[in-house]
Amino acid sequence: MAVSWPTILYGGSLWLPSGMTAWYRADLIPNLVSTQPVATWPDQSGNGYNATQATQSDQPLFYGNVQNYLPGVLFNGSSDYMATATFTLNPPCTIFAVGLNTDNTTRLFVDGYSASSAEIISLNSTTFQVRGSINLTVASMANLAVLCGVMNGASSLASYNGSTAAGTVSASTPAGLTLGSIGGGGGFVLNGPLLEVIAFNSALSTAARQHVEGYLAWRYNLQALLAGGHPYQTVPPTAGNPWVALNFVKPPKNVAAYDGDPVAYHGRSNYGTHWSTISRVDHFTSFDMPFVVGGADAQAWQQFLDYAATGNAFWFVPNSVAAPQAPFFYDKGRKKLAWRSLGMYKLDTYEMTQVIT
Repeated sequence: MAVSWPTILYGGSLWLPSGMTAWYRADLIPNLVSTQPVATWPDQSGNGYNATQATQSDQPLFYGNVQNYLPGVLFNGSSDYMATATFTLNPPCTIFAVGLNTDNTTRLFVDGYSASSAEIISLNSTTFQVRGSINLTVASMANLAVLCGVMNGASSLASYNGSTAAGTVSASTPAGLTLGSIGGGGGFVLNGPLLEVIAFNSALSTAARQHVEGYLAWRYNLQALLAGGHPYQTVPPTAGNPWVALNFVKPPKNVAAYDGDPVAYHGRSNYGTHWSTISRVDHFTSFDMPFVVGGADAQAWQQFLDYAATGNAFWFVPNSVAAPQAPFFYDKGRKKLAWRSLGMYKLDTYEMTQVIT
């Protein structure tokens, strides 16, 4: 679906992958708070292939807000790793990961149960590699990205945010998974976070791979980084009803004042990434959406308001470069702030009003 900018997308629901062999989501690790060690990373596939680490000194740490208000599992670059027991994971297979590596040393996001059998690799600061054979040059492996390796002999593939390189990898049987290290924990330990890992016991088609990439990108607010022409760069993959787009000539205006002044914080996270946060004191109460165009007439706008008023979620996409976020807000008329909203909005937080101009 083609959209113009800015845009509201509503009515659909984010597609979720299925049919995977193993699935690890940091947000579903129970009963942990930031900086606590992770002994078990539960498998969400339903197959029970949990990744574990019994030695506390080798356990990675849970961090509660890595990207899009979602947590990650931080590996220390020296000894941390997690591994499953053996299970059936044979080539052809497809493995996805969301993560980053902060240094110029060869590090592994994922490998098989046995060493060098299913490597998803940060070869150096600007090279993403799959199975020691297929390389992609990227801007920086220190940027959070959607990573994928399709391991299928002469029809293998590496994908970095949807940009791909084809090649041949040697046959090897992963027989399980190791997270954050070479198989079995023999080194090449990741120096950064993993947020999600998904493994399929098949070589996914291009359409199926892009579907999963779209899910991961929109879940972690990385869709603006997807390769040009990727089918989910501007619209998330949907489950059930399709997304409805309302397109506007100009961004929202007349944003209500805050009850207090936002406070900015700047620093460097424990895994080396710069961060900047503006703390919201209170939600704003309304903003105006003028100039409904592109076939979205007053009746369509009212249908959206009725939809959102029941608590349903929606995306606001301000432009074709930035990821979905809230518009520019004004702090009591004194200072313009680029407010970064991460995720989908509901009217229990944001109340919208229509303005006829």
